[in-house]
Amino acid sequence: MSLGTRQQVLLFFARVFLLAAHPVLTFQFVRNLKSLPNPALPRRYHEKVLWRKIVDRNPIFVNLSDKLVAKQIAQARCPELDVARVLWTGTDPRSLPTNLVASDVVVKANHGSAANLFIAEGKPGYARIMTEAERWMAISYHRLAGEWGYRNIPRRIFLEEKLVLGGGDLPTDIKVHAFGRRIGHVWVTDKPSGRSRTYGADGTPLTARDLQYPREDLVAQAIELAARLLGGLVSDEHPPEETLPDTTATRALVAQAIELAPRLLGGLDYARVDFMVAGARLYFGEYTLYPSGGYDRLGLAVTQRLEALWDLRNSYFLRAPHWGLARVYAEALRVALDQSDFI
Repeated sequence: MSLGTRQQVLLFFARVFLLAAHPVLTFQFVRNLKSLPNPALPRRYHEKVLWRKIVDRNPIFVNLSDKLVAKQIAQARCPELDVARVLWTGTDPRSLPTNLVASDVVVKANHGSAANLFIAEGKPGYARIMTEAERWMAISYHRLAGEWGYRNIPRRIFLEEKLVLGGGDLPTDIKVHAFGRRIGHVWVTDKPSGRSRTYGADGTPLTARDLQYPREDLVAQAIELAARLLGGLVSDEHPPEETLPDTTATRALVAQAIELAPRLLGGLDYARVDFMVAGARLYFGEYTLYPSGGYDRLGLAVTQRLEALWDLRNSYFLRAPHWGLARVYAEALRVALDQSDFI
């Protein structure tokens, strides 16, 4: 069944309006993904992230994006899950306690992404810490990245205990793409070594690799080329060096993360739930509502699964009441999503 003429016209003009109203995000999308998006009727995963940026205004996004408040939410939803201790918070970087930043801690900002500085034995030093903290406090991540969830977060600097992550063949991070009660996939990575592995919703390894580690593909290509040149003498039974080993311990951590992620999500239509691994235990990391800004390089099969699982009819926007043009657009979008061709 196809859309009616009225819905097609409404969604066409909605697309034109949204693209014109957000030229920077449109340009960034085209630059990163080499295609013009349809934020009015998003079908692809990356388009859905863009739609969330500019259309979906779920109030819970603000609390989930706030690194400090998110810890409290995670503890309330999963009391048994470890959370790194907060040692100090403040709004003035000049108030950073010298005794704490002279030890092993992590300095973070609560209102943005990639705003963290790992301190080891007092280094890189108080002056550098102050400079970074002041820079973070001056940044509006909402304006910088167009990610609405960060818009109304009260900005704070905080000190967090420094966990000893990973070790051996254990990962440092486990990231679960969750949709309500359903799991898309799990990305497991050891950041210091640049190794990673992808697991499916059932906790078993997938052949797909996350393309944030392109060296894996280069190693795999080199092995394949060597095998051809040497007449098949090179065995492909062992994964490339950049692939994180699939161990019993890692599988147990992945299974635990898969069990916890939907509970931490609290019924939200989609988020990536990030965990850290320290002392062979899971720690809550953060909620990621706009993974990689919406430009994640996940591979075709994984991306197709994400866009199939992410049903925008479960979003805040399509469940909340609207008036005026917003109501007209919401009704047209809901009709389109109800058509099997567009789900």
